[in-house]
Amino acid sequence: MQIGAVERVRLGLFPTPLVELKALSDLLGGPRIFMKRDDL
Repeated sequence: MQIGAVERVRLGLFPTPLVELKALSDLLGGPRIFMKRDDL
């Protein structure tokens, strides 16, 4: 699934970045894993 295909829900009026967790993805040997940073 492409990240652009995921439906987004607006919860605030400010941008919150998606951060790729490359080390975790590499460790698991699987798909690209992202985390939404709501704390920034």
